[in-house]
Amino acid sequence: MGRVRDEKVARGVTLRTYETGAKALRIAFQYKGITCRETLKVKPNKTGEKYATNLKAEVENQIERGTFNYLEYFPDSPRAAMFGHATTKQTIGEALDEWLIDIEHAHRNSTYNAYKRAVNQLKPFVGKYKFRHLEANVIKKMIRHWGHGRGVTLKTIRNYLLPLRAVLDDALNEELVDRNPLDTVKVAKLIDRKKINSNTKSYKVDPFSPEEIGAILARIEDFYGEACRNLFQFGFYQGLRISELFGLKWIDVDWKTNRVRIERAVVERVLQDETKTAAGEREIDLTSGGHEALIKQKKHSQLLESGFIFVRPDGKGPFVDYEHSSHMWKRALTKEKIRYRNQNQMRHSFASNKLSGNANIFYMAEQMGHETPEMLMRVYAKWIKAARDGEQMASEFERKKPGKGSSIPAGQTSKY
Repeated sequence: MGRVRDEKVARGVTLRTYETGAKALRIAFQYKGITCRETLKVKPNKTGEKYATNLKAEVENQIERGTFNYLEYFPDSPRAAMFGHATTKQTIGEALDEWLIDIEHAHRNSTYNAYKRAVNQLKPFVGKYKFRHLEANVIKKMIRHWGHGRGVTLKTIRNYLLPLRAVLDDALNEELVDRNPLDTVKVAKLIDRKKINSNTKSYKVDPFSPEEIGAILARIEDFYGEACRNLFQFGFYQGLRISELFGLKWIDVDWKTNRVRIERAVVERVLQDETKTAAGEREIDLTSGGHEALIKQKKHSQLLESGFIFVRPDGKGPFVDYEHSSHMWKRALTKEKIRYRNQNQMRHSFASNKLSGNANIFYMAEQMGHETPEMLMRVYAKWIKAARDGEQMASEFERKKPGKGSSIPAGQTSKY
């Protein structure tokens, strides 16, 4: 070890000079009967000497009052653990990665993937920090970037923060930190109110009319054949999520009861043996239009080894990517000059049609895979009110025939 030379600057403050010529300021103080010496990360000049003298006085004052926390003043010091203060060299990013491993088997794949996406959003901003060094202002800067720079909705930002809160709460319980900096952050106040409102309203229920539906189905059949039309007809009739449509297999169909079991979904090109939520695993009643689509689809895929009901044209296999159907969808809408709405509006068209036709909301919640009818009542209030007021908005939609170029029929079952 090279020689060092200590020069007294003030009581308990020394300027240490190393053999290499490097210099550093150190302070010494008594804590719990032990002489402690800490090297400071300040420049060894007059300003640094003044800082060191003041810091020593502050530390001794805190010790005298019984409020001194070693880790708070010297977060990188190995002496902190000696005095009962937990310390760790783990970064926030490493903790988030560990947290993902811990929860992987405790959540559904869709939920786990959502958390994984959130962690990927967090790490570029907070991943390099150690727990003691993460301050509220860093989190605020991250939120402002999401909200202002990228236009992320308030709900999404709160979802992004869930993993960070989890690891910070764990650190607090393990006494790695004295407080959770997220507790002082008011997310809504960091985002422009107008931007919040515009973002949260950017997606809404915007169902297709019977004429639009008939035109879309006819055009898809013209462009891509009957098998692809069957996929979209089933979507309009049965109200499934796109991922659930892709995951349907012939073994799920019970022809005796005219019901279909929904128990898997294709998420991010991977077939999952589960749906988006636990309530999503359900049995649905086939409507007349949904039943017709399956009957017509038999000749296209029932004998295929994969077992999937809906398959891509030209032997390209099952649908596994949202873009596989999105390309067909966009082309059909463009050709028919129909105002663009995404494929999820098939599900909304089904729900709004049935609810405005006075369908039981509890039954509809079950059919659509919701745990309770509250979401239906909130999202489809307009159509529920229309039914209660006797407007029967879907009457024309219900009477149409599903033939090529015409609108979808009601697809009623005995339960409607």
